[in-house]
Amino acid sequence: MVEETRPESLVDQAVPDLALPSSAGGEFRLRGRVGQGPLVLFFYIRGGTPG
Repeated sequence: MVEETRPESLVDQAVPDLALPSSAGGEFRLRGRVGQGPLVLFFYIRGGTPG
């Protein structure tokens, strides 16, 4: 059984240090944004996929 995580339980929790390719050709690291103000992450299902 998969345990459901409620969004409100994630508020003020640390995120893992993700490294993603940046649009400038470098690397974007979440930990590099610490202390630089709010950061909003938005995830969406790719258009045309089920779910």
